[in-house]
Amino acid sequence: MNYLQGIFIGLISTLLLFFLNKVLQQLKLSVISPEMMIGFDILKIRKNRKLCQTVGFLTLLLSGTASGILFTFLYEIISLDAYILGLIYSMTIWLILMFIILPAVHRGFLGLKFHKQVPFSSLVLLGTYGILLGFLINI
Repeated sequence: MNYLQGIFIGLISTLLLFFLNKVLQQLKLSVISPEMMIGFDILKIRKNRKLCQTVGFLTLLLSGTASGILFTFLYEIISLDAYILGLIYSMTIWLILMFIILPAVHRGFLGLKFHKQVPFSSLVLLGTYGILLGFLINI
């Protein structure tokens, strides 16, 4: 397995998705801030907003890189088109987020205790992430 390719794919996809989300937030089309959710809800950094964002962002990059390595591994053992596998992979992440992670951090089923837009905006963002993974693995 090419670990460097996995690291590249994960890191670039995560960064592109992060910046896309920031643009969507400015347009009021996304209410999700993954770095804040990681820092505040999961890591419980609550007294310092800047530290929460920074640690959350670094954790997001680390998990996105690990996700890219896992995707590369799956791509090598599962004979599916890269885009299809990317969408299946990202929708699996979406399901885990909506039905396990968000309820576990008290954001409710589908994140609805946070905002009614969470399921849709996260679906679009993670779908884009899957397409990016599929695109980048073919470069």
